[in-house]
Amino acid sequence: VLDFQADGLLSKISDTLPGGASIVIDAAGSLLGPALEVVRPGGTVVLFGMVERTSAPVSQYELTRRELTIVGSFIQTNTFPKVTEALRQKDFPIEKIISHSLPLGRIGEAFESMRKGLALKVILDPN
Repeated sequence: VLDFQADGLLSKISDTLPGGASIVIDAAGSLLGPALEVVRPGGTVVLFGMVERTSAPVSQYELTRRELTIVGSFIQTNTFPKVTEALRQKDFPIEKIISHSLPLGRIGEAFESMRKGLALKVILDPN
């Protein structure tokens, strides 16, 4: 997890991932532009943060030339209260929905397991 506002972040990403990141997630809802700068050719940008008054210039030419995939995911506002209430119940079987616990470095494996239907919810440990 990286802070796009940090000084020198783009160069840090370039040093760490010379070809760019294969998956970039914008959970803030306002970082499509920077996400497109750091995703590698053929990579994917996942958008699930939402800020209505934010917009980013996007070049369709660059998206196509770099063969990028942009995926948006929306959770309706009435979903969170229901889920929060369910999780508060002492008898909610949370262990039944968490199918895997993996270190953050294995995030690709987590996505692939979910894509194949082998995982329901995956806990990613950053430590």
